[in-house]
Amino acid sequence: MDLLRDVFVDAYEHSASRYASIRHEIGDPDPFWLQYRTDIKEQVRDVVVRQSEKLEAAHYLLNWAHQEVTASDRDKVIELTEEQLLVLNEGNIARMRLRPSEYTAWRPNWQK
Repeated sequence: MDLLRDVFVDAYEHSASRYASIRHEIGDPDPFWLQYRTDIKEQVRDVVVRQSEKLEAAHYLLNWAHQEVTASDRDKVIELTEEQLLVLNEGNIARMRLRPSEYTAWRPNWQK
């Protein structure tokens, strides 16, 4: 039993040390992102489902932000949403609750 306890304690300490190292490397989560992540994901999803081109998406996001986001946060929310659209790919569409078919239909419009 002592051997099993020692193995468990050693593995736990190693895991905790590794976690602390990774947390230090990536830092704390951005509180701004945490506050608006659901809204940003919804807007990215809407842009894709609507099959919007870049200019159309920019107008849509601006209108949405003026209606739903406080003035002091508006520019940053739009910037974060546009960043998410720019890095959207087949490997991360699930985070935005998008189907591959929705992404595939939208992508050619976005590249115009």
